[in-house]
Amino acid sequence: MARRMWLMIVGIVLLAASSGWAEDVEPACFKLFPWRRSAPRQYEPFAPMPSDPSQPPQDPSQPPSSNMPLQDSFASAGQGGSGSPASYAPAMFGDLLGGCVASTIHIRGATSQQILCMPSPEQAAAFKIAESESPRPQNRFYYNYNYLGNINVNPPGAVGAPVAQLHRHVLGFEKTLLDGNASIGLRLPFLKIGGNFGYEANVIGDMSISAKYALVNNGDTGNLLSGGLVMRVPTGEYAVFRNANGARNLVQQRFNDVYFQPWGGYIYNLFPNLFVHGFHSFSIPTSGADVLFMSNDVGIGYWLMRNPGGSLQGIVPTVEIHINTPFRNRGLPSAVIMPDQISITSGAYFLFARGTLGGAVGVPLAGLHTIEALASYTMRW
Repeated sequence: MARRMWLMIVGIVLLAASSGWAEDVEPACFKLFPWRRSAPRQYEPFAPMPSDPSQPPQDPSQPPSSNMPLQDSFASAGQGGSGSPASYAPAMFGDLLGGCVASTIHIRGATSQQILCMPSPEQAAAFKIAESESPRPQNRFYYNYNYLGNINVNPPGAVGAPVAQLHRHVLGFEKTLLDGNASIGLRLPFLKIGGNFGYEANVIGDMSISAKYALVNNGDTGNLLSGGLVMRVPTGEYAVFRNANGARNLVQQRFNDVYFQPWGGYIYNLFPNLFVHGFHSFSIPTSGADVLFMSNDVGIGYWLMRNPGGSLQGIVPTVEIHINTPFRNRGLPSAVIMPDQISITSGAYFLFARGTLGGAVGVPLAGLHTIEALASYTMRW
């Protein structure tokens, strides 16, 4: 008898619960089991609601309409670079060689040492914000390679010294914060200087720390306005060159100062497949002997191919112009010399599900070097 009564009570409760889900009022079972208020209601899926009320619902068995807005546009949403290329913005390639530093060098075959203006682990440390960077905060690890060739190492007014070659390898990472609207990052450069027996040096450059925040991050248009700060800190090594006997004892001078680089950046989608992005910055050293300069970097890119879900998901050719303008240290007697530097960089990015491969060539129009080649690989998560 008692068992039948318990079964009857359980049946009544289950009946009340099942009927309550169909009502908009609170079902009676919530009074007996209050913790069930937090359980979400489950509905059988029907055709998705249209974003435009004037449009009819779409049959879920049919592919999306071709007039739907592009969800994988270049800068579609502030997802911090996680996931597919839908939320990934290809970075700029960059260009900066920086200034050259007065250095005592023995050129092979020469009868005496000379004072030449050589690349340094401070100036060539790839610390400008536009070096392999996007205005959009992202989650990524990346590798960037720069070949900066035929560098004029003669002091202003001098001639005769062989040109130098610089190979720069940069390892870096970036991590988003604040729901993808901010990020912090680190860069560590490795430099190989060559071109003459007396120029040869392998040295670790100064590390850079970056902070980025998206002031405007429009997920509908993909447009973005951001700003932040790069700080180059004196963590690098001294470059040490060979003397006439081949011993390394010619130590290049260092300033061991800190660079503060406030910047502003943007991404603007002109058309669904065409975008412009850029950075504008000031590089301010803590040493009065170092170079104070301004940089303006603007690029334009075009989505040549989109293939969401494929092995190769996108191809994006880009063209960039980089202008670096020093406010001082343009010539002698400065220990660091930096002329105006202008270059045009053209290349392309190939986007995969979790990685991006890029390559470009640069045409220096003004500055210390005359050849430039770049390559990069980015892994996103």
